[in-house]
Amino acid sequence: MPSSTDVLDELSRFSPPGERYFAHLPLRNPALLCTLGEGNTPLVRSERLALELGIPELYFKLESTNPSGSYKDRLMALEVSLMREDGCDICLGPSTGNAGAALAAYAARFNIRCFIYATEKADDSKLQQMLFYGARVQRIRGFGESSEHSARVFAGLKEFALRNCAHLVCSAFRYNPVAMAAVKTIAFEICEQLNGKPVDHVFVPVAGGGLISAMWKGFREFCSLGRSEFLPKMNAVQSAGCPVVVRAVRRGGTPEATRSNTVIGPLAASFAPDGELAVRSILDSGGWGYDPTDEEIFDAQQRLAVQEGIFAEPTAAASVAGLVRARRENKVSPKERVVCLISGHGFKDPDSVASANRNHPISSIELDELLARTIPLD
Repeated sequence: MPSSTDVLDELSRFSPPGERYFAHLPLRNPALLCTLGEGNTPLVRSERLALELGIPELYFKLESTNPSGSYKDRLMALEVSLMREDGCDICLGPSTGNAGAALAAYAARFNIRCFIYATEKADDSKLQQMLFYGARVQRIRGFGESSEHSARVFAGLKEFALRNCAHLVCSAFRYNPVAMAAVKTIAFEICEQLNGKPVDHVFVPVAGGGLISAMWKGFREFCSLGRSEFLPKMNAVQSAGCPVVVRAVRRGGTPEATRSNTVIGPLAASFAPDGELAVRSILDSGGWGYDPTDEEIFDAQQRLAVQEGIFAEPTAAASVAGLVRARRENKVSPKERVVCLISGHGFKDPDSVASANRNHPISSIELDELLARTIPLD
């Protein structure tokens, strides 16, 4: 029978990251900690894709189960906690989608006025989610279309926030290094959930570069704390239509802005604020970069749903598309343990689901017609 201490240790695994990892985050006052139940997301072992790809130990880290549907909830829980510590009740957030949705949710919960300024290609479904939480939402013309204009937008929003005594909330180390510390807790959890077993590869969808950089920081920090002895190879995955970071990884150079040709809005980051940090993280870890096509990413999204029961948005499914590429290029062996990060929920992008289902119309039949049939074998 487990002792009371063992039970308490096990229960602590269900505490939100801000509480559980308080000593490792830039927080001062536990009484002002904000949470909607984020974190402690499942690490699910693959049932069918593992067999198909020949990787017996393939896992999916389901950040899609966070309250607003993406890993950005970790960041916003910390950001709103910091706002409360500072006595600030107004926030501004530039966003391609998920960051704005998460910020709007936590701002609503803790009575903070929230203003979101979205990129031109931000998914309308995500903007609707922000509006439903009560945020005020506007697109900024040309935002996200070029690195020069995006830099002007960030600079302008920073000045606007200062003038209005508001917090500018960006999901990038370049603009918000303090709150981005929350994202490293994904790595902490993976290490704990595998009970000390080594992770050989982690595949991560990349846009601005902050997510993969924060995870690499988390794995290194967990090692420095003596909680793990292994460091994984961090593999970046971007659409071939906008491979800003991946291209730099392959060249061993600095990311250069490019015009986006992907239809997957969150991956259309022609300007990667944390691109240099991401490239350094990937190469330091011994990882690599993969750039599947949009079609390969949509295929991975459907395979996740049909073969694993995991409903991921296209951006999140990019991690799996990258793994498929890596196996094809023999850069991952069957003996290695692999984690694919599923960064956001499929409900975030209903259009991609409707497109995948277009060849499967739903028909109506009479009950007698149904009872006269047998269930098909395939």
